[in-house]
Amino acid sequence: MRGVFTHQRASVPLICLTSLLGRHVELDEATARVLLIEARGTRVGFIVAHLRAIEESVWEECRADADPGAPVSLAGSALVKIGGRMLSRIDLEQVVRTMVTDHERSDPAGDRRAFAHA
Repeated sequence: MRGVFTHQRASVPLICLTSLLGRHVELDEATARVLLIEARGTRVGFIVAHLRAIEESVWEECRADADPGAPVSLAGSALVKIGGRMLSRIDLEQVVRTMVTDHERSDPAGDRRAFAHA
């Protein structure tokens, strides 16, 4: 975790996405961006080295060797097709849901316990 920032009066953890993926990339503050992801009412900011575009991914396509009109689903694939390129699929909402679930498991009372003793 690189820090915490506030967004709409809520504290948001800031996590370097490349570090989370096990890679090391020097971040240039001039080009680095934050992707704000929300899941289960929790927001997390993921730092990315740069952001070229936000594009929709293709989840179905027709294969040349398949019956005409028979789409092939990419929904469960580890790859996604964006702009004609196949890229690794990373479900950031699932990453946030996992983080929330892991936190709830390790500290079920969460912050409520800290507020009860304040």
